[in-house]
Amino acid sequence: MDLSVLPHLIITKRFLNEIIHNFKYRKAIETIGVHISGAQVNDSLDFYNAFLSYPLALENCRFNKAVSLRMARFDRYLSFSGSTFLDDLNLASIRIDGTLVLEHGKFKNVNIGHSRVEEQILMKHSTFQGSVRMDSIKTGASVFLHSSTIDGALDLHASEIGFDVNIRDSTVGILDLSRSRVHGDVLVGRKDQDSPSNQVVKTTFKKVNLNSAVIERGVHILEATIDEEFLLSQMRVTDPVGIKHSNLSKVPTIDVTFSDFGGLSIDHVYLPSLDLSGTVIHQPLELGLITWNEKATLFLRGTEIKTLIDDANYSWPNTLDLSGFVYNKFAEKPGTNSLSNRSTDWLNNWLSKQVLYTPQPYVQLASVLRSEGQREKAEDILFESKERERANTQNILRWLWLIALKFMIGYGYHTILYPSLWASAFALLGCVMLLRYQNPFKIAGCSPATSFLPL
Repeated sequence: MDLSVLPHLIITKRFLNEIIHNFKYRKAIETIGVHISGAQVNDSLDFYNAFLSYPLALENCRFNKAVSLRMARFDRYLSFSGSTFLDDLNLASIRIDGTLVLEHGKFKNVNIGHSRVEEQILMKHSTFQGSVRMDSIKTGASVFLHSSTIDGALDLHASEIGFDVNIRDSTVGILDLSRSRVHGDVLVGRKDQDSPSNQVVKTTFKKVNLNSAVIERGVHILEATIDEEFLLSQMRVTDPVGIKHSNLSKVPTIDVTFSDFGGLSIDHVYLPSLDLSGTVIHQPLELGLITWNEKATLFLRGTEIKTLIDDANYSWPNTLDLSGFVYNKFAEKPGTNSLSNRSTDWLNNWLSKQVLYTPQPYVQLASVLRSEGQREKAEDILFESKERERANTQNILRWLWLIALKFMIGYGYHTILYPSLWASAFALLGCVMLLRYQNPFKIAGCSPATSFLPL
């Protein structure tokens, strides 16, 4: 049934009730569905637990009061494309065997929580003046939010998404994907193909929460701005996580603790402090061009990675926590040497960014340098470790012992230099003694002729 051609159509609650509940009408329109466009609904609607075996499209309509389809069942799709809601839309616990369409519309609060949508949820070119509650939903395909605004929260926590979560060219108050499972990718900020080619649109959030989410492919954050909070702790992401061309400088600390990533790439990003403590990264950790806050700290306490790729000039903030940071090898980034090919001074300066001295970062670096054939450089690093230990020790006996070790055997790392210096010093002293006392018997105050005569 198509009522789109009727001008200034006013639809009553009674009319819709007849369509939805009266078996006589439902049977007649079951094959083609109901498409109403351009109508106005002045009544509040409540079709609790309704069942529709046909498509329902209430498009370009105006709903002046609240609409509820809570626990309704739709065998086909449900569309509110182009419609305006002056009150809340309640779709909680519904089941749709097709697609849910909320495009080109104006909405207040929308509740889709605990629902099941077998295909996609489309929210493109829409405005949501409240929040969109989608917690604990299950979809067979993707959730799209393109070129839209959500003043409140987009709440997807504890949901299961059959394919991707795709958010771009949009403004969202809070994105909550915590404890969710996404069987595809999470893509945030990619440019909408429908946007003009010369238009630069960024996706912005106040807060993003992905704590404890399971992403079976990757996470891609591109051209996004996050102002207050960015949480990625205890996540599990099978493929790499990429954060690029984004501004996160206003977030106090980005929490990525105790996560498990296929890889992590951060490039062309404004960053505050970043905490990767306890995180395992199976593919490279790639740190590119990063603009760090002056007081930023990069926490790598207990972090485990396979390969480290960085930029010598831009990857590292002024303060590091490298305690327990474990890595297997270095790789080169185009245009810069890998970390193992840099000077000893650069490496020592890198390690000195850790304010509180611990020996493990030095031992770890030396181990990788040795494995890459840089034995002398590794020994220089271990020597510097002992120098920092001596400079930081509060125990006077330990300090004296380290002084002795340094000048006797070079802490065991410069075993040729310091013993050679001692040998040279003793040889020089012997030469001085021989020159000073050319006749050794004069030292005892006797002459060679009489010194061995019996008394």
